[in-house]
Amino acid sequence: MNYSKIEAALEAVLPGGVYKLNAPDSREIGTDLTRYIVWTPTGSRALYAEGCGAVRIGQAVVTVCTQTEGDDLPEQVIAALQKARAAVGPPAQELAENECTWYTDIPVEVI
Repeated sequence: MNYSKIEAALEAVLPGGVYKLNAPDSREIGTDLTRYIVWTPTGSRALYAEGCGAVRIGQAVVTVCTQTEGDDLPEQVIAALQKARAAVGPPAQELAENECTWYTDIPVEVI
């Protein structure tokens, strides 16, 4: 499995705004994060052929965070992941009203 495909695709969309596992606290970086991407490896699965492991597939969730309703960043991320030949599942979006932030979770699989 090759998670570097995911990270490279995301960096191409939002250079300097991609984080693995969680975004830094705004106090750590000295500015508020209003538009960023967090990707989290969630495990893997294997496909078998003739009783042997044929391929291992890495699974992850990409979370796109924006503070603008209708921001096209999630669509850009999906297009970049598909261009990198990652399998993309249907996105799920929710609004965290206390943070005024839209979170879009995108399941991804890579070989």
